[in-house]
Amino acid sequence: MDDQLKSWPRRWTWLGLCAAALLLSLVETGQIYLRSTIGGPPVHWLPAVGNALPFWLMLAILTPFAVRLARRWPLDGGRPARAIAAHLLGAAAFAILHAMSVTVINMVRFSGAVSPGTAFSKILSFASVIDVLVYSAIVGATHALRYYEESRERERQAAALRASLVEARLAGLRAQINPHVLFNTLNAVSVLAMKGDSGAVVRVVGLLSEILRSCLDETRGQEAPLADELTLVEQYLEIQRIRFVDRLSIEVNADADALKALIPTLVLQPVVENAVTHGIANDPRPGRISITAHRVDGRLHVTVADSGPGFGASPHRGRGVGLSSVRARLAQLYGQAQAVTTGPGVHGGAAVAIVVPYRQP
Repeated sequence: MDDQLKSWPRRWTWLGLCAAALLLSLVETGQIYLRSTIGGPPVHWLPAVGNALPFWLMLAILTPFAVRLARRWPLDGGRPARAIAAHLLGAAAFAILHAMSVTVINMVRFSGAVSPGTAFSKILSFASVIDVLVYSAIVGATHALRYYEESRERERQAAALRASLVEARLAGLRAQINPHVLFNTLNAVSVLAMKGDSGAVVRVVGLLSEILRSCLDETRGQEAPLADELTLVEQYLEIQRIRFVDRLSIEVNADADALKALIPTLVLQPVVENAVTHGIANDPRPGRISITAHRVDGRLHVTVADSGPGFGASPHRGRGVGLSSVRARLAQLYGQAQAVTTGPGVHGGAAVAIVVPYRQP
């Protein structure tokens, strides 16, 4: 049943080509009939259509040949000279094959009344201009259809990217107002208030408001400079540093070129949150989160590592919701030109490495 369903579009294509051949045969016969009304020989419709049909039917049969060449050698590809040469040869081959096929049909129909060479040369000289025009029209239509399909695909991808950005913003907001995170943050604020450290209280509240504002900022696009994303991440980590008192140390090491590079908006946030939740919160010992970013061979490499128990202690082993959403978003933006890998960190714990194409605003 599946094979039959897959074959339907191809069957409809061939039926459409045959219908077009019949229609053109009727048009040609109608022209001959009109000429007969002004002094030409009389025309009998059925034999006249039978004479015209092989010509147009063979053009229909050769159409896939021209379509395949148009797809194999696009005029807007990286080798325009070779594409033009290929289509010049393709047009010549198209005309020759058409003339040969019509000649064979006529030789069978008329029992060799005319020599094959004479029939072939007559048909070739008569139809070569039409064949070249038809070939050019097929190539142009194939390119136009491809442009249309690519435009639709770009629109679909843009819609998917807009949806993923909204999801990332909402996920970032949900993470910040998560009851545990919010409770611990407010608890830290209350402890600081009881100590009379008003400056620290103002700092924590200000950081939390900045994070919430960034998550809801509708002016941010799909990508932002790494420097801006690191600022947001450092604000989040600053709150966590207050939460864990002296148990958390933070290290950020990014090249100047890396800071200018574009990275998907809010893509680092869930990675850093995982490092805090699974690496620092579950280990009573002092912990460290390090973020490194470097430009290597036209790509941006960003690594987030923690000193916690590592992926072996997590039931998800690097396949949880946070990293899965990161992988899906990067795949939508960059296709095969990106990578997300997980493994042990240099100093133990867990590490997540993100690789994306290096681009500046």
